[in-house]
Amino acid sequence: MKKCPNCNYETDRNDDLFCCKCGTKLKTIRLNDFCSTFGTKMEPEADCPTKCNAEAAISAPAPAPDSDAPVISVSDECDSRKKLSLTVDGFSPAMEDDLETNDDAESLVRKGLDFLEKNNCDAAIVSLRKAADQGNTEAQYLLGECCFYGNGLEENEEEAVKWWLKAAKKGHAESQFWLGNCYYMGQGVEENLKEAAKWYQAAAEQGHAQAQTLLGALYSFGSGVEQDQETAVKWWKAAAEQGIGKAIESLEELGYDVSGYTILDDEDDDEDDEGDYEGDDD
Repeated sequence: MKKCPNCNYETDRNDDLFCCKCGTKLKTIRLNDFCSTFGTKMEPEADCPTKCNAEAAISAPAPAPDSDAPVISVSDECDSRKKLSLTVDGFSPAMEDDLETNDDAESLVRKGLDFLEKNNCDAAIVSLRKAADQGNTEAQYLLGECCFYGNGLEENEEEAVKWWLKAAKKGHAESQFWLGNCYYMGQGVEENLKEAAKWYQAAAEQGHAQAQTLLGALYSFGSGVEQDQETAVKWWKAAAEQGIGKAIESLEELGYDVSGYTILDDEDDDEDDEGDYEGDDD
């Protein structure tokens, strides 16, 4: 059981962002606990998942010392893998030969996903970066995910936000949702509930069920937006139609008949990691 630090309300749900009684923000999201592409549970301080068996080790010189561009490097915990410099601005010239291909962006994304499934993160990143340079938003999203989770790269939340922002501005719903998460949690950017609401709204309007659920919570408690219970209910109903358990539960707690909804999202509270609640003083 979890207890709200403000009103002491107890719940057995570990995934709540807000106390459903008083609205206190509960920082229970652990964005790096799971791989959002494959759903793989990421254990803390786990061994290198690739077992240092990447097929392609790519070497590139680091940017000049006076460069302001952030650098993401292949984890030096894997002695057999060389460092890879990657920024939003581009690869170093030494990598141009590795990027030469006539594949279109969609083919490169498919190859990148295939490499990720095979734990060949170096090759995946090269393929995805080439697609991203062609403006492919799915590749930009996936590169952001690699940066955020440290999939073959050192974790860099700020760089992840840059990739997600590029894709989000072009209407990529999943990137918009994760930008909302980052602004909500203050990961990679300064915490800003108004920006969180903005990006949740953008994703919600495209039918993103999780964004609809969280946007409903923001409206319910007036966090980052003007409090509006009718709008909260509207978004919760939209998410409930897609089977989101938290949205259905929120409607039920307000007295709505939820018998017509079916929970479809996979939630297993018993296996959720124990996380500390952190109240919001706003």
